[in-house]
Amino acid sequence: MWTFAWITILVLCLLYAFLVWSVDHQPGSKANEDSRANYLESLKTMVEAAGVSIAVLAALLAREHFAAVWIVGRAIVSLTFCVVLSVAAMFTLSALYDNTRSLNPDSAVPMRFLWLPMLLACSALFTFLLGFAYLARLTRHL
Repeated sequence: MWTFAWITILVLCLLYAFLVWSVDHQPGSKANEDSRANYLESLKTMVEAAGVSIAVLAALLAREHFAAVWIVGRAIVSLTFCVVLSVAAMFTLSALYDNTRSLNPDSAVPMRFLWLPMLLACSALFTFLLGFAYLARLTRHL
């Protein structure tokens, strides 16, 4: 059952990456300010949700005699990785756009440079979904 959850999360993240990448590689498509703003808002939302979840889990760990400490620990680690990867993706994406605008204010970021922020964002999405899968598993132990 748990292996199925891992595989499902990984397939969903890869499907998302493929869909975004295929849309971005259509003839004449350019990464513009609107797409950048949408990606940054999505990453900020993941950071906020993961941060709140980590706080709730830390409060849960303060309870005495809690049996499923290992699940809480894994959820906290996954959600912490989500925060770190999301922030790294935001900084990378912003730096790419700032660098491109400094060279030519009217140009868009070439698609070949977006692989690193895309990798970071997909990794953040994977760890975000994995952390919440651990939270879903935790409900059986409460």
